[in-house]
Amino acid sequence: MPNWCSNRMYFSGEPAKIAEIKRLVSGAVTPLYRCATNEGIQLFLAGSAGLLQLTENIRSEQDTLLTYNLFFNQKAYF
Repeated sequence: MPNWCSNRMYFSGEPAKIAEIKRLVSGAVTPLYRCATNEGIQLFLAGSAGLLQLTENIRSEQDTLLTYNLFFNQKAYF
């Protein structure tokens, strides 16, 4: 019967790549998607708080298809 409490992963490949995977798993390296997510949250909060100001006057029209899909179609695309 297998031991379900023994969680192990084995990697094969170049030693440099294996070392990189070990650093990522141990938490020594922050993944790029986590950095991008945190920066996006910071930008959203800064914009919501009014800390960001426009540098030029711009006017953009709403994308009606995007608005319809997000609010009326009730499907998550992200």
